[in-house]
Amino acid sequence: MANSWVIKIKKGADGAVFDPPALNALNGDGVTWSNEDDQAHWPAPISNGSMNQTGFMSTQIAPGGSSDTTFIKGSSGTTISYGCALHPSSTETGTITIVS
Repeated sequence: MANSWVIKIKKGADGAVFDPPALNALNGDGVTWSNEDDQAHWPAPISNGSMNQTGFMSTQIAPGGSSDTTFIKGSSGTTISYGCALHPSSTETGTITIVS
């Protein structure tokens, strides 16, 4: 059975942060991002040093808003790194590791 996770986008000491910054999830689990910051954010996967702006969702998340559920897909042991497409040089980064 798939799990449903929430990753919160919150104000941190040096800018926005993802909470939790690292998540272990099963293939097929769902993730929803909840924006608890006062700025818009756009979580996006990073692959080979490039950010795929529409990799998780088609648009940014407004302050106080949340995303539709993103379903995690991949093999056990795969780690998906992600950041904010609107703030790519920030410390706003996280990982999702697929576990069996």
